[in-house]
Amino acid sequence: MARNSTPRILLKSVRYPTYQLYAIASNAAESAENQLIIGALSVLEWLRTKFREFEIPESFQSPSPEQYADVSISDLKSEHIDCGYTVETVCIPDEKVWSFRLIEPDLSTRWEAGEEISTAIPGRVFETNIAFHVVGKSMYMGVNIIVSEPENTDEKNQAIVLRPAVVPVLTSNPKLGLSAGYLLENRLWELNSKERHKQLRENLKKWMIPAVVFCDYIPEAKVEKDYTPKFEVVPGGSPIDLAQMFKQPRTSLNLSQQLQASGSGLRNDAPIAKPQMPYDTEVFTRARHAYVHSFHLPSEQFDAFSKILHIEVHNGDVIFLEPYELGAGVLRYEYSESNKDENFSALMALSRDYLREKAVKFENIVFLSGAKIMLSEQYKQANLSTDDTIKVYEERIQALCNEHKNELMERNDKIQQQANKITRLKNQLDDVVSQIEDIKKQAAEEVSEAHNSVNAMVERMEYLESLSRRPKTPQEIPEWVQERFAGRLEFHQRAVKLIQGVSASEIDMQLLCDAIEYLAMEYRDLKTGNINWEDASKKCAEKYDRPFEVTGCGATSIEMYSSQYKIKYKTGYKGKPVETPLNEHLKVGKTAGNLIRIYFLYDDERKMIIVGSLPYHLKVAQIQA
Repeated sequence: MARNSTPRILLKSVRYPTYQLYAIASNAAESAENQLIIGALSVLEWLRTKFREFEIPESFQSPSPEQYADVSISDLKSEHIDCGYTVETVCIPDEKVWSFRLIEPDLSTRWEAGEEISTAIPGRVFETNIAFHVVGKSMYMGVNIIVSEPENTDEKNQAIVLRPAVVPVLTSNPKLGLSAGYLLENRLWELNSKERHKQLRENLKKWMIPAVVFCDYIPEAKVEKDYTPKFEVVPGGSPIDLAQMFKQPRTSLNLSQQLQASGSGLRNDAPIAKPQMPYDTEVFTRARHAYVHSFHLPSEQFDAFSKILHIEVHNGDVIFLEPYELGAGVLRYEYSESNKDENFSALMALSRDYLREKAVKFENIVFLSGAKIMLSEQYKQANLSTDDTIKVYEERIQALCNEHKNELMERNDKIQQQANKITRLKNQLDDVVSQIEDIKKQAAEEVSEAHNSVNAMVERMEYLESLSRRPKTPQEIPEWVQERFAGRLEFHQRAVKLIQGVSASEIDMQLLCDAIEYLAMEYRDLKTGNINWEDASKKCAEKYDRPFEVTGCGATSIEMYSSQYKIKYKTGYKGKPVETPLNEHLKVGKTAGNLIRIYFLYDDERKMIIVGSLPYHLKVAQIQA
C-alpha cells in the first residue's frame, strides 16, 4: 500500500510577552561591574538547579554568587547548549553586557490550592530572557518571558505569568538593591507625607511597574451599596479594560454622596475609630513581589493624596495605578464586607497578569539577540583594517601585472614585424618577467610588513590599556605578575617576600613595572628566539622610551654571597628543590629612588623567567688588582 506523503500542516502560533521586569541596581556601595557579575552568577546557579537532572556542561560550572570578588567580567563566557532545552549566554566584556536565554517546551500542568490554573499545551514554548548591562556607573537588569503557543488556544488555557525563581533571589540581594522607582522588596510602602505622594506620581511617569494602594478602613463608616469596580483615568491616560480581563460589567458608584466626611469618606455622625487594613497585605506583597509596588495610605493622608494625584479616595478603597507609559489608568476597588474576597481575588489576578502583552521599554538593556548583533559588529570592526590593507595591496599587484601584460603584448607584435629584433625583445621580456617577480616579492614583503604593523598596533593598544590596571603599590605587584604574565614570568617566594617589604615612596613604581614587563615580554621572547636583539631594542625604545640592560651576575659574587644569589628552585636527584643560582640581572637607574635591580634565572624547559630578588642591589664581590 502506498504511503501517504502529504506533509502535516503546521499550526499557526501567537507570540507575546508574559512576565516583564526592568530595574536598576541602586546600591552605590558596590561597583556596577561587580553587580553585573553577581547577577550573571545568580542566573547560572539557578540554571544549574533547573538542570540538576542533566549532565551540566563545564562551561556553566561557575562559582557561586558569593564568590563574585574572584570573578571578572572577562571570565563570563559566551556559551550554547541544546539538550531538548536550549540555553545560550553572550558576554561582551568591552561593552559590559551579559545576556541569557532559555527556551523550553511547556511540559507541565500547574495547580494552585487544588485547582488547575494552567494546562500543558502541545506546541507551547517559553522563552526566558535575562540581561545585565553596565552603563556609566549603573547596572541595569531586564527580564522578559515570551510565550509562543497555538493560535487557537482557548482563554482558559492561555499562558499565565511565569516568573523565574531567580528574580526573587536577585531582588533580595542587598549588594544589588534592585529598584524600579522603589526598591523591589517584599514590603508595603507608607504614603505618610506629601513628599511620598509626589514621589509616587513621578515614579509612575518614569517607570513601567504598576502601583497598588491599600487605603485605611474605619469600621464605623458602614454604608450599604451594590459593588462593581470603578474606573477612573488620569488626564492624558486610558482606563484598564477590566471587563475584558475579568468579564465583569463596569458602572460608576456614588459612594462619595453616601459618605459625607471629607477625605476619609466617613459620615459626620460616625464615631471616630481606629483605622484597619481589611485585606491581607502580607499575603499580597509576598505573592506579587516584583509584579507591582504595594503601598499603604493612612486615613489622615486621604486629602493630600487626592489633591496631588487627582484621585478621589474613599474609606477602605484599593486603588490600582497604571504607569503613565502604559495608559495612566486608575482602577478602584470600593470596600464592603460582602465583596472583600472578590476584590482580593480580582486584584491578585490583575497584578499578576497586568504586564502581559504590554509594550514595556527596556532602555539600556541588550537581550541575547541584540548582544549577538553587537558581538558580530565587534568582530567585523576588528578585522576591517587588516582586510582593507590586504585588498589595497592585491589591487596594486593586479594593476602592475596588467600594466606589464600590455607592455609584453606590444613587444610581441614588434617581434612579429621585425625578425631581426627577436633576441633583443626576448631579453627585454626576460627583464619584464624578472621585474614582475621582484614586484610580487616586494608586494608580499609589504603585505607581511602591514600584518606586522597591525599586530604591533594591537599589541601597543593592549599595552596602553593595561597601564590603568597596573599596581599602585609594591605589595600589589605579585598578583599583577601572576595575572598578566602567566606562562612568561613568575615570582619566586623570596621575591614575593622582598617586594612586600618595600614602600611605594622608596621606589619608582612606573619604572619598576616597565622593567618587569620588559623581562616578561621582550627579553623572554629574545631568550626563546622569537625576536632578535635589534627587534627587542627597537620595541623597548618605542614602548618604554628607554633601554634596559641585562647582564650576568658573575660566578664569584654568586659563590661568595650564595644566600643572596641562590634560590631553591630546580629539582635535585632526590626529587626536592635545590639551590639554583640567579645568574642574570636587569639593572636600571643609578640614584636613590630610581635604582632598580632584578635578579633572575631563565628556565629553559618551562620557557619562563623566574625572578628571585628585587628591587635592590645585591652584594658584589670585589676583585683584587
